[in-house]
Amino acid sequence: MSSAPKGNKLVEMELFVATIESGSFSLAARHFCMSPSAVSKAVARLEARLRVTLLNRSTRKLSLTPAGESFFYRSKCLLSELDDIEAGMTQDALPSGPLRINTNVPFGEIILLPLVPLFQTQFPDITLNIDLTDDIVDMYDARVDVAIRAGQLKDSDLYARKLGQSPRVIVAAPAYLQQHGTPQQPEDLTRYHKLDLNLSRSFRGWRMEKDGQALQVSIDAQIKVNNGISLKHLAMQGAGLARLTRFMVDKELQSGALVQVLDQYNSQELESFYAVFMGKRDLMPRRVAVFLDFLSEHTVLR
Repeated sequence: MSSAPKGNKLVEMELFVATIESGSFSLAARHFCMSPSAVSKAVARLEARLRVTLLNRSTRKLSLTPAGESFFYRSKCLLSELDDIEAGMTQDALPSGPLRINTNVPFGEIILLPLVPLFQTQFPDITLNIDLTDDIVDMYDARVDVAIRAGQLKDSDLYARKLGQSPRVIVAAPAYLQQHGTPQQPEDLTRYHKLDLNLSRSFRGWRMEKDGQALQVSIDAQIKVNNGISLKHLAMQGAGLARLTRFMVDKELQSGALVQVLDQYNSQELESFYAVFMGKRDLMPRRVAVFLDFLSEHTVLR
């Protein structure tokens, strides 16, 4: 049985990727000035040739099957590599194209966004689309190229590069401590207002140490929010005690806007940060590779 010409394979692949990225056959068809039925038939021919279902079709939306997720990523990488090859034939062979980044709010505001102007200077042909949220998104569904994750990573088929780590500290505003006093030992925390995250994955309790023994102090927070930056602002306004990653409050501690408490009972727990991505380096688009290298070089966590 003869295989389809390479040109047809690439067309089907490009239509498939465009359908997933746009979310519908209609939008993909509009982009290529085709009819929705022609795009749908091209994707169907692709599935028939591969003998695998790539898309779950419903009246509400399209979704990828597990095989479709793998084929989508590898197809996207191949098409990006073709773009890189063509770009390499020109004098300005810098990586180009869109790059979608997902990061938690603290890392995004304090580390990533200040680095964006320098990245743009070095790679002006890469367009950045940055989402800041403390919710964990599905990288396949959200079409994310690189996600910044904190804490222990779950087992998956994703790859990760460690960017650094930072200790957790308990902080409060000087005015709050002047009004309520400064806690001297972990047991005192029951008398203070505590601030915490309301995320479902948040660890319920503060890890501390006393007399060489590990403690897990239960925290019944009076106020909960959905991101660490808001938690910091509440602490700065005197709403109570918050346990935050050190790099988030380093400037405030140095300026005196926040004060660290119970340091002698701190467990020295470190929170690690990772850049998570899909696929090995030799398969990823150059724009993803250079961004990972840039982030690794310039990320400084205290």
